[in-house]
This record gives sequence, structure tokens and C-alpha cells, in this order.
Amino acid sequence: MIERVVRAEIRVSSSLDARVVLPLQDERFVKPVLNIALNREVFRRDDNELEPTLRKCVHALKMIDSGKSNTALKKLEELNNDNVRCVLEMYG
Repeated sequence: MIERVVRAEIRVSSSLDARVVLPLQDERFVKPVLNIALNREVFRRDDNELEPTLRKCVHALKMIDSGKSNTALKKLEELNNDNVRCVLEMYG
């Protein structure tokens, strides 16, 4: 039998309820995150000129750090968007 080990972090809020926060390092998140990043009309209508949702998508893809996520980041880089470039510069 194969067991899957998941590292989790427990966070306790002020209301004393415990929440398990799973790591995002899973390739199944790449496609939905890229979809959010690329479809502004549907998912990011409220983004202003700083595009916070787009920036969060870039951070999420950097956290996943896999072949698929790096390919997705290259697609976003090809958009020549200043906000994408700004976030990627943070990672060096």
C-alpha cells in the first residue's frame, strides 16, 4: 500500500478554530491559476492597475515550482506585463 504524506501547517485564528493549510506544491493547481491569470474579463474584473490577483497568480506559480508551472510563467512573461515582470524580479 502506498501512503501519501502531506506536510501541513496548522494556523489558529483569534476565534480559536484550527485550520489546516496545505502546501500549494501540486501541479493540479497550475491550469486553474493560469486560467485566472489569463482571463481578466472573467476572473479579474476588479483588478486595478496594480493587478493584485495577477500578481498572486505569479506568486502561486513560483511556489509550485514544477515544469508545468515554469511553462505557465513563461506564458505570462510573454504578455510583457509590467506587474508580471515586477513579481518575477522579486525572485531574482
